[in-house]
Amino acid sequence: MSLKTQIQPHNRLVRGISAGSVTPRQWLDSLKSLMADPEYESRYDEIWDFREGSQIYCTYEECEQFLGAEATLRPDPDERHVAIVVGNEAAYCMARMFQDLAETRGRGGIQVFRNLDIAEDWIYSSQTAFPAC
Repeated sequence: MSLKTQIQPHNRLVRGISAGSVTPRQWLDSLKSLMADPEYESRYDEIWDFREGSQIYCTYEECEQFLGAEATLRPDPDERHVAIVVGNEAAYCMARMFQDLAETRGRGGIQVFRNLDIAEDWIYSSQTAFPAC
């Protein structure tokens, strides 16, 4: 698995690109590394691109653990939007399950897309609607 992140301060954006299978543990480890970067700000929106040869493996329990750990690491989830972009039906279903579970835990602002351009439009329109202070 390869999960690379790029911080774009000028866009208030983090881009994550994956190749291969991704587990919640790997995603969480990536977030921890990201948060250690001095350019990172927790208010930055995020686009996670899982289209290229990626599979997302996540049991219900693993998704619960990931969301709990993320809430501990980043207690301000409503200040950012997260776009998850997938390339196949199985990954779409898994990502939607993750989105639904997050919403039941009070974590809004996550959307799942099959198209990167549409995901970017959603992210940039949310930034226009809620400009940074």
